[in-house]
Amino acid sequence: MAVGDVISAIVSASSGGRMSIQPAAGVEWVIQNIWIGSTTVSFDLELFDGANTITALSSATGPLVISNMQFHANNSIYPRVLNNDAGTRQFGYDGVQTK
Repeated sequence: MAVGDVISAIVSASSGGRMSIQPAAGVEWVIQNIWIGSTTVSFDLELFDGANTITALSSATGPLVISNMQFHANNSIYPRVLNNDAGTRQFGYDGVQTK
């Protein structure tokens, strides 16, 4: 992938599982949208540095999109979504590679 390319993924996360939005070493992304799919999903949006977690948002609603945001991600510090629901749920993201 090159600078300016769109990056995106859809991930199925089991109960207690996470979707990590972590680029490869030396690569940087700006995440613009995070997609939460299902009729009702309990989830946490987190910022993670490999050891420490900051919970930025907790919710029990869905489906929804967290849109028009600017989440900056590199290999060391990146956002992730924790599935707090009892079942497997789908999560997704899209953005742009910046480095």
